Amino acid sequence: MVYEATSRSLVSGVLMGYNATVFAYGPTGSGKTHTMVGNTQQPGIMVRALKDLFQAVQESKHPEQYTVGLETDEFETACHCK
Repeated sequence: MVYEATSRSLVSGVLMGYNATVFAYGPTGSGKTHTMVGNTQQPGIMVRALKDLFQAVQESKHPEQYTVGLETDEFETACHCK
C-alpha cells in the first residue's frame, strides 16, 4: 500500500530518464528500514521499485537502450539532550 501510494509512479519517470529519490525519516525504531527494504513476505519500497523497473525494461521493445544505476545512502543523526 505504501509503495503504490508514494513511489510506484516514480518508475515511469525513471524509464524516461529522470532521477528519482525516496526519502524515509523518523525516530529510531519507527520502521524506516522495514518500509524501504522489507522482508521476503513483505518487500519494501526499494525491492518493489526495482522489480517494477527491471520488469518494465525487460518488457520494452528495446531493453538494450537502458542503463540502470542505483545508489543508496543511509544517514543517521542522534541528539542526546539533557
